Amino acid sequence: MNYRTLTFDKLGETIYEYEHKTGLKVFFVKKAGYNKKTAMFGTNYGSIDSVFKVQGNDKEIHVPDGIAHFLEHKLFEQEDGNMLDKFTAL
Repeated sequence: MNYRTLTFDKLGETIYEYEHKTGLKVFFVKKAGYNKKTAMFGTNYGSIDSVFKVQGNDKEIHVPDGIAHFLEHKLFEQEDGNMLDKFTAL
């Protein structure tokens, strides 16, 4: 695996960056003294990122304002209710 190392001496942090062949960037951060693993996914979609081109096609795709926030809510929607309500009840 080829990756780039980003070192932030003032913060005492090192970030390892890997770029998948699809262009997806993956960042790894090792935290000394931590015994749990956490993952997050972020993407350049919504807000100021609302115009896209599909690889191999020059046609621009425009998505409406608020689409990322809308999809966030759809993520928790389930046939038997809203998953966000279930998380809140915990």
